[in-house]
Amino acid sequence: MSDPNIVRVNKTPYSWTSCSHFFSGLPYKGVRAVDFKESREKVEVQDAQNDGVPLGLTSGIYKIESLSFTLLRASALALMTDLAALTGTGSYGDAAFTYLLQATEPVTSPGMIADVPQSTLITGCQITGVDEKQEFGSDALVTEFTCKGLYIVRSPGLTLFSQIRALV
Repeated sequence: MSDPNIVRVNKTPYSWTSCSHFFSGLPYKGVRAVDFKESREKVEVQDAQNDGVPLGLTSGIYKIESLSFTLLRASALALMTDLAALTGTGSYGDAAFTYLLQATEPVTSPGMIADVPQSTLITGCQITGVDEKQEFGSDALVTEFTCKGLYIVRSPGLTLFSQIRALV
C-alpha cells in the first residue's frame, strides 16, 4: 500500500478547496455540496448441503442509491440553462449529463513531489427534483438538485460494480 503522505503537497490533505467540479465537461464554480451513495446488493445462494454453508454470493445488483448537488443560486441557474440547451426542448430534466469531481493540489515550487490527482466520474445523471428555500438570514441562496445516475467510476478505473461482467 502506498504512503498517503506522498500524495500530499506541503503536507496539505485534500479538502473542499482542492476540488474542481465539471458538469458535462464544463467547469462550474459555486458548488456547495455533492452527495452520493452507491450500493451493490448481493444475496447468499443456499443449497441442500450437509454443512449448511452457502455456495456463494450472487453477482449482485448495482445502483446509485442517492445523488444530489447543492449550488449557489446563480450557478444553479447557469447549470439549468446549459442542460436545457442540450435537449433543445427547454427542459433541464430531460438532459443526461456527466459529473466529474477532481481533487488536486498545485505544485508551487520546483522539486516538490506532484500529488496524484483523484477523480470521481458519475455518468448518466438526470435531475429528478429541485429544492429551493428563501429565508431571512445571512446565508447565500442555494438550489439543491436531486438526481438519478447510472454508475460511478473513481480514478484509476475503480468501481463497485463488476467491470468484467460489463464487458461480457
